[in-house]
Amino acid sequence: MRGFACLLLMLSAVVGHAADPAAESKPHTLDDLLRSWEIRDARLSPDGDYLAVTIPRAGGKLILGVFPIGRPSEAKLIQVPTPGEMIGGFTWVSPKRLVISIAKQFGGAQMQPYSTGELWAVNADGGEFKVLHTWRGDMQTGTKLNQTQSLNTFAYLLDGLRDDDDHVLIYTAPIVENAQSGVFHELYRLNVYSGARSKLGRAPLRNAGFLVDVKGNVRVAYGSDTALNTKIYTRASEGGEWKLVVDQATDELGSWPIGFAGDIDTIYVQREEKTGPDSLYRMSLADGKLTRALGDPVSNPTQYYATVDGGDLYGVGFDAGKSRVALIGDSDEAVLQASLQKAFADEQVEIVNFSDDGNFALVLVSSSANPGDFYRFDRRTKNLDYLSSRGQWLDLQQLSAKRPVQFKARDGIALHGYLSVPPGKEAKKLPLLVWVHGGPHGVRDYAGYDDETQIFVFGGYAVLQLNYRGSSGYGQAFEKAGYGRWGAEMQDDLTDATRWAIEQGIADPERICIGGASYGGYAAMMGAVREPKLYRCAISYVGVHDLSKMLTRGDINDTEFGESYLKLALGDSKDALVQRSPVSAAAQIEAAVFIAAGALDQRVPIVHAKEMTEALDRAGKKYEYMLKKREGHGYYEEQSRKDLYQGILKFLDTHIGRTKVVEK
Repeated sequence: MRGFACLLLMLSAVVGHAADPAAESKPHTLDDLLRSWEIRDARLSPDGDYLAVTIPRAGGKLILGVFPIGRPSEAKLIQVPTPGEMIGGFTWVSPKRLVISIAKQFGGAQMQPYSTGELWAVNADGGEFKVLHTWRGDMQTGTKLNQTQSLNTFAYLLDGLRDDDDHVLIYTAPIVENAQSGVFHELYRLNVYSGARSKLGRAPLRNAGFLVDVKGNVRVAYGSDTALNTKIYTRASEGGEWKLVVDQATDELGSWPIGFAGDIDTIYVQREEKTGPDSLYRMSLADGKLTRALGDPVSNPTQYYATVDGGDLYGVGFDAGKSRVALIGDSDEAVLQASLQKAFADEQVEIVNFSDDGNFALVLVSSSANPGDFYRFDRRTKNLDYLSSRGQWLDLQQLSAKRPVQFKARDGIALHGYLSVPPGKEAKKLPLLVWVHGGPHGVRDYAGYDDETQIFVFGGYAVLQLNYRGSSGYGQAFEKAGYGRWGAEMQDDLTDATRWAIEQGIADPERICIGGASYGGYAAMMGAVREPKLYRCAISYVGVHDLSKMLTRGDINDTEFGESYLKLALGDSKDALVQRSPVSAAAQIEAAVFIAAGALDQRVPIVHAKEMTEALDRAGKKYEYMLKKREGHGYYEEQSRKDLYQGILKFLDTHIGRTKVVEK
């Protein structure tokens, strides 16, 4: 039998959220639910003895914490010494050295800070800071830093090179003022101590991604052309000629490389099917020949899990209502995953990473009602030791688990989503918030934890989240069924979901609100337009209100890729864009309206909110309006988020009443 085949986990810590069971449970406050996680990301060191974590601080700034396992009091806190900047990401290069990427909030707060395209290195003890790649001149930081010369490129980490403690692979992108068609990336091997580099080649297409084999050679390049056709190039060896082996322009179905499949001449690709969800295929690098490996009847693959050496996959995640990991083969890693899943039967188990020798694994256990607990598994002792929780202060009994739901739309298409109800409440005649995800294409709702849903449930409201047609995750036919159908069949799906909730007795038909962010805000306003008797209120948070403006304003149409996407997503009928824009139909709205916008929004510029409020004024409609001058496409600062959700909960209380759960 393989190493873990007879595994019986002997848990040396509390299984699940490690709160003190004897502690008195106190009702959550809104601040509890808005509080930043204590840990964002975490990874074991290559020897398994240390844990590195990103830690949120005031204003959303991330710092890096590194500590020996079992001795958190000895943690070293590492932060970027330049004002206004933060840790963007990190990778262990050796047991004592890490490479970090730098991030900054440009042009005001955004939903996520942007990468600056710079790389630094630092030891686990906080020493030997080294600027490996920067495009600036001398950095006046108040801290003495050893840095290389400034370069006219952005740099991004590609691979940590498992068997090389001194080097990493990076790719660079030229800094150009107008890159509408994209840029060609160049590949380098970079010394993490000296900053010296050697060039390894150039990508064969613009905006490429890459795969690196277990020997540290870049063998695969992939991406899309400006018509959004996926392409895969391979080469026999590093420095060899690139060969186009997959081209959606002639193949019709899109394919995306995932990782190597047990040898250096075969990879896994996620590939579209003509009908139904995407599947996982094995692909020969020599000729592009495909062999189907794994699939699910409902869900696209959502996540991939690599073996200790990174040369193969042992599992594939799916989310068809409940998250699960389908195992590939009977490797040690697969057996461990199965054993952990058995120990945590009702939760999602993710092995984040392994030590290089495979003796240790960092394990994240989470669910829709638990943001996550971290453990270290020791292969030699078979112990699973609790390390930390993302939300230690939360009482999980007061959080709501998502319930998968499914039904058929009016035209027979199968729809899936999630229902959350206040703890202790029966799903019967409840005030309901239909909360619509943004995107809308390439995005979906998942079974995992999200604080926004918990906030609305805390307020006393049932929450229905639907993956309407056009959402990703259920195959290319399902996603493409939404192209050009904003405000039409996509909107019908949300109406059908709302009526389903009424028919099932879940929702009180007199107390239903619809809301969302970005596209979700658009759908909320169109719901109010098309179904004036169904919804008592509508919430548009950084929402799209004028479809024609999406073609002329905002950052999506800054590139040829973005222009192609908008033509697919919206269609090119000017009359249809006008007819399907909430700003054109303000007079038809009877629901109460709440609009929240960010003055610095580049994705959906403030003109959308301005024109919508002006249209409501002309129609004599009342509304509530929140504008944050320092925010962009989504509120990021803590006080802004608190103001937003306090405002939304008060708005809901006023218009559809609350099912009281706890006092704030």
